Amino acid sequence: MFTNPSNPSQHGIVPLNAIQRIIGLESIYLSHPKRKYPGLTSIYDFSESGTSKSVFLSTTAPSNILAYFLGSDFATIAGQIEDPNVFWTLLEIHDWPRFLQYNPFEGGRAYLALGYLLSVQGMPIIYYGLEQGFNGNCDMSKIKVSKGAGAIQAACNSEGDGRKRQDMFMSGPYRLESAIPEINNLAQIGPFSQTPYAWNADPMLARDHYLYQLVRKMIQTRNSCGTLSWGKTNFRNAGSNNDDFIAFSRLDSSREMVVMINPKKGGIQIDSVQIDNTINYNMVGQKYINLFDNTKVGYIGYNGAQAYIYLNNTSGANQLGPQSINIYIHQKFVGSFNTVTQSYMCAPYPTPL
Repeated sequence: MFTNPSNPSQHGIVPLNAIQRIIGLESIYLSHPKRKYPGLTSIYDFSESGTSKSVFLSTTAPSNILAYFLGSDFATIAGQIEDPNVFWTLLEIHDWPRFLQYNPFEGGRAYLALGYLLSVQGMPIIYYGLEQGFNGNCDMSKIKVSKGAGAIQAACNSEGDGRKRQDMFMSGPYRLESAIPEINNLAQIGPFSQTPYAWNADPMLARDHYLYQLVRKMIQTRNSCGTLSWGKTNFRNAGSNNDDFIAFSRLDSSREMVVMINPKKGGIQIDSVQIDNTINYNMVGQKYINLFDNTKVGYIGYNGAQAYIYLNNTSGANQLGPQSINIYIHQKFVGSFNTVTQSYMCAPYPTPL
């Protein structure tokens, strides 16, 4: 089905209307300075997505994410697409088990994984319902049907695709479990509301719990902090044990954002994290601030020739809370306080061409 983008009349077995459409677009896509071909300009990065999913399910160590980015598999796909920041990344998709299927009520895992997904390089895709803690499991005590209960139970015990497609609204008959208690209480297979709720009144779409609020905060942070979308990624910490501390920087020519993730169920004290020497040149003593909690700060210092953020400036003040995500940025790039997300945004910053 190959079509030569520079001469669409050279093609394989392609429908005529598709060829005509490509010919019609030829002058447009050939004028692009870098992507001289029609259609989508990205790919799914399934390998990174699957690896990061395993990290936040505690089945593999964070060092495997770094190994992937440094390895030949990533180099191969990075050589095919101009900018790795446009790779599609995800934690769930329609033919993978739900992220929480085997840890159905451990919403903290989803919290960390979503925070990572929305701060690391790539174009994040959230499969519907993860922000509501959907786990793809049936409550067998709430199968309320007059016929077919056995077949439903069999489907609920299988690895079939139906478990990845639970209903999202009260008007659906196939409401499965959730890590969010108030949504999990609505699980039921059988009779359903014949009168649809308004979207902002449907109890299945709760917006007052930690998972939804994190996703909203991360998206607004990402939108205000362009470096999280287009910046280069440098890993600073990625340990070889499950649930080890994770830190990485997103960098552009003049700005660095340092993401710190504590996957453990207890707080940890981090003394310092390496940062970029060039961006932070001649800035000893200047401050980095946690956008999610501006009482948590770090100061730029050096150990030999290497720059670091030093976080232990006051006793216990920079402990990373259990299962937490923290994003630090130089104080001069901190913008306004967002009263909806209860966090700081980035100051306005030009988008690169």
